[in-house]
Amino acid sequence: LTVYSTAHRKIRLGCKGDGGYVIADTGEKYGCLLSCGVGDNITFELDFVERYKIQAYAFDGTVEKLPQEHRLIMFIRKNISERETEATTNLHDLIAKHDNIFMKMDIEGYEYPWLASLTSEQLNKISQLVIEFHLPFTQEPGWPAGNTAVFTKLNATHMLVHFHPNNNCQGVKTHEQIMIPDVFECTYLRKDIAKITGLNREKIPGVLD
Repeated sequence: LTVYSTAHRKIRLGCKGDGGYVIADTGEKYGCLLSCGVGDNITFELDFVERYKIQAYAFDGTVEKLPQEHRLIMFIRKNISERETEATTNLHDLIAKHDNIFMKMDIEGYEYPWLASLTSEQLNKISQLVIEFHLPFTQEPGWPAGNTAVFTKLNATHMLVHFHPNNNCQGVKTHEQIMIPDVFECTYLRKDIAKITGLNREKIPGVLD
């Protein structure tokens, strides 16, 4: 979870509260937006498609429909999982069809088994990832296998350029003598487009948070 500084300008899309995300405005031409876990808030998705004019796929099996329709946002009533079933999708088919994917993910802990299901080739299809991690150091019965292995896996293909503690989290955990919030949001850039200028020197949380 080392945060780096990028030469790309960072902007915030979506509402000021939960549902808005800080991204790097890289100038990339994205193949699509995959938005995983939307609930009743699609302010990020609306801002994104208006800015970049690309197709978005919004996934959430916990709601019947989106709070607002948009011609560039297709709703799929499925949750994200490491398995492909009638009620869940692992996104592998969509990832295979697109390059330079922008992905937004907030799926309440199931990010761990999903990330574990990806190959490095699939991860390299994702040019930018904004993701909320939930309780990564909690090992409780029934909880998705949250562990630090997914961070090592992501660090092989991407660079962490923004870190934001969630202000509604349960607390902190101490891992290797460092206090880490139980819930936090990350922005990752694929290494070939990251334009890293050094270690992050901005305050956390930052102005855009």
